[in-house]
Amino acid sequence: MDKFKKRHLTRQIASQIVYISFMDDLMSPWKEILIPLLETQELNMSSLDLDFLTELMNSLQESLSVYQERFDSLMKNGILSLPAIERAILLVSAGEMHLQPSLTKKAVIINEALTLIRDLSEEKNVKFLNAVLDKYALKYAPELIK
Repeated sequence: MDKFKKRHLTRQIASQIVYISFMDDLMSPWKEILIPLLETQELNMSSLDLDFLTELMNSLQESLSVYQERFDSLMKNGILSLPAIERAILLVSAGEMHLQPSLTKKAVIINEALTLIRDLSEEKNVKFLNAVLDKYALKYAPELIK
């Protein structure tokens, strides 16, 4: 599997981990969610970019509430008004925007998020979420490569 497919799959798995953690009142550590998730999708660890996943999930664990507050400031009804999977995808995208050094271009991060939304949610929300992600990047991650 090439690097770009691994990254895409890793973003998808990260979004699913965040989604599952929303449903889990105990907020299990992400590594406890990963193994059963991979098993249900008949994947193995070599299918993922584990360094990227670890960085991304650590960023989310450290700053999840900050990212949520930032999205709340950009959305009339706040991030909690979105379906859980869309919230998860937005938060994973925000986490990726803040990885240091950010080697991923803003357009790639947003495009990957929109692809995941199309795959895991409803097409009708893509335009709105594209605008939200673009505003987030401009306001909170201006250092991203265009």
